[in-house]
Amino acid sequence: MAIPSWLTLSQLSGNGDENINVTGTEHTGRVVRTYTLTVAATGPEACKVTTNQTPTAEFCTFDSNTASIGKEGGALTITGKSNSTKLTFAVTKGGSLELTLPSNYKASGVDTANGAAIAGDPGATAAFAFSIEFTVDPNTTIESKTATVTVTDAGGTSAGAGQYHSCVVTQNEGDAYLYVNEEGTTTATVTIPAKGGSDNQAQFSVISNTDWAIS
Repeated sequence: MAIPSWLTLSQLSGNGDENINVTGTEHTGRVVRTYTLTVAATGPEACKVTTNQTPTAEFCTFDSNTASIGKEGGALTITGKSNSTKLTFAVTKGGSLELTLPSNYKASGVDTANGAAIAGDPGATAAFAFSIEFTVDPNTTIESKTATVTVTDAGGTSAGAGQYHSCVVTQNEGDAYLYVNEEGTTTATVTIPAKGGSDNQAQFSVISNTDWAIS
């Protein structure tokens, strides 16, 4: 069996006494990986050296702790990586931006139910990429909106250095608008009866999302 690609030896052959340095590439999976080396020579019985590489502790993190989307809304994808057996997403209550949590997200490119075990457990051997997509409505106000999305791994571990368990989503403010009587209309005519007085009023409607004044 060939030596796996994650394992490197300072030399593969020699004569007499030698010290062999053993190194490995970064191991992002959460399960120990192992390989048994065979040291053989003509005559003596072969020797076995079991090489174990320490795993990375269970983790999950968004790629960034912030995300943004334009005033027009649309699809918003938030990405990250993990080595957990399952991930659970939530939207924190109280934000001005209303986000509907999707029932599925992608783990290593495969649709996976929120909070369910990930098929094939890819995180056992290496960290995998995940992504979750939201559909955001247009922002028709003149204020920016925010919401906070969180992710938790199977063990409920705390975020380590450089890791993000929450992502603050900001939607840009919408455009101010001002119409009379109906959306899209900027002129109107009202006729006041000759008799005048409060019993003979005319009326028009102002439709706006910002402060306005009449002069």
